Amino acid sequence: MKNQIMIGLVAVGLITGCATREDRDDSDRMNESSGAATSPKAGTKLSDLPDAVQKAITARAPNAKIDDIDKETRSGRVVYEIQFAEPGKNPKLHIAEDGSFVEGEK
Repeated sequence: MKNQIMIGLVAVGLITGCATREDRDDSDRMNESSGAATSPKAGTKLSDLPDAVQKAITARAPNAKIDDIDKETRSGRVVYEIQFAEPGKNPKLHIAEDGSFVEGEK
């Protein structure tokens, strides 16, 4: 009997925790993605990127809504990974600080 009560409480706690996390993620996306070039995770905006990277993005996908921007270091080189809201229409880009496109994943 105690085990059943304990399992029930754990299950309710997990369900509540998962629902709360999902609700928070959705509200974060809604609040932070109101700008066309806002990153929900890191808060990086297009205007925060180096000029060369901004120009490369707008040249390749001028009207695309940016969903996420990640800054990575690959072989000592800073690379920005840009993910768009419509990945089928605009696949993610990898752009070095100098504005050159980097091919492939890590």
